[in-house]
Amino acid sequence: MARPICFMVMPFGIKSSGLRSVKAPALINFDSLWEKALYPSIFNLGYTPVRADQDLGSKIIDEMLERLALSDLVVADLTIPNANVYYEVGVRHGMRDTGCVLISADWSKPLFDVAQFRQVRYPLTKEVISDEDAKILIELFTDNISQYLGSKTPLHEFTDYPNIDIDKANSFKGFVNELCDFQGKIRAAKIASDADQKILADKIIEEYSSNPNILKVVALEIIYLLRDISAPNQAIEFISSLNSDLKKYPPVVEQYALLLSHTSDELAAVSALTALIDSQGPTTERLGLLGGRCKRLYDSSQSSKDKIKFLNLAINYYMEGMYLDLNEYYCSSNLPRLLRIRNTAGDCELAARVATQILISCEAALSRGNADDWVKPTLLCSAFDSGSLELASDLVVQIEQEGPIDWKLRTLLQDLEKSLEFIDDPYKNQFQGLLFQLQALVDQ
Repeated sequence: MARPICFMVMPFGIKSSGLRSVKAPALINFDSLWEKALYPSIFNLGYTPVRADQDLGSKIIDEMLERLALSDLVVADLTIPNANVYYEVGVRHGMRDTGCVLISADWSKPLFDVAQFRQVRYPLTKEVISDEDAKILIELFTDNISQYLGSKTPLHEFTDYPNIDIDKANSFKGFVNELCDFQGKIRAAKIASDADQKILADKIIEEYSSNPNILKVVALEIIYLLRDISAPNQAIEFISSLNSDLKKYPPVVEQYALLLSHTSDELAAVSALTALIDSQGPTTERLGLLGGRCKRLYDSSQSSKDKIKFLNLAINYYMEGMYLDLNEYYCSSNLPRLLRIRNTAGDCELAARVATQILISCEAALSRGNADDWVKPTLLCSAFDSGSLELASDLVVQIEQEGPIDWKLRTLLQDLEKSLEFIDDPYKNQFQGLLFQLQALVDQ
């Protein structure tokens, strides 16, 4: 009798763990993990193990979808946040009500929603597992995967999918309409005059913050609004009023640390971000925020020894964040200036390369249409940092046409002045003229 089939969903080759944990190896050889531990474990359970790299046809997507739908079992490794793996897990969860087992290294930090799903955790401390490690893993996988074979996948466990309850559907539509109404109020507050922003923000807080079950998206939007209208103490007070689960929600912790820095409590912000990274793992956002706090400590330090320490820390955190994802421009936006300030061997050359990388990242984000509020300000700074006079001139014209609000000029002017210090003649005077134009727009 033919064996049932198990389709293995996992990354291929050697990948970075992306974590600074003492338990996590810098690199993971997923092929070694498959060959030495996962394949024999699945075989021991009575299945024929199949992995996606064994597809031989030209229509790989078609074959992948077929295997996800038709395989008797799917095992998915979530050790690192791999987009293909996450997509394939979602497809399987929708197609079948059972037979999807998630596994991950015991030190891994799956993305928030996926982290809530049941998983088989396993030890992984080396890039390539030894024969002795393989024996331990085979026993662990064989025992633990078998326990989850009949477990319902989340979509089928928590909903009546595919049977749609009309009353629930109408309730959901009402919820969406209320959420759209809230987001409209947020947008109105953001584009209001300085005098009206505070009034509108207070009305939004009064209306929504009294709900003990306030949604994460609503809480975050209120925090962003208070942050952007320069009300850090009010935002901190709002966060203090949230329930304990929301206070621990990583994006809220990130914003809390950022707000603490606006009240000059930079060391408390560093402590909060470091604790978040240690518990949840690094992201470009968290490392960028941490680099920013160290940059502020560098700016405010009086001791030359402390200035050198915080400058190096800021550069190191920004660099680590940049290398996590070169498409994310936020964490590298201050690097060119800081590298030029430090000016050790190779720093100026690296600053030039980073400035070009930021330009490309910003332009790519704009072309994709998925840019955030900071892409335009970052693009303007990088035009100064890279010495691109033509681009900087075009952007100043664009700002004059659009107005300064979306470009966050008040926040940006100090950085642009610092960038100006490192621009060589004969272009320095022309960049200075552009800076005068931007200052005039802010003063209007």
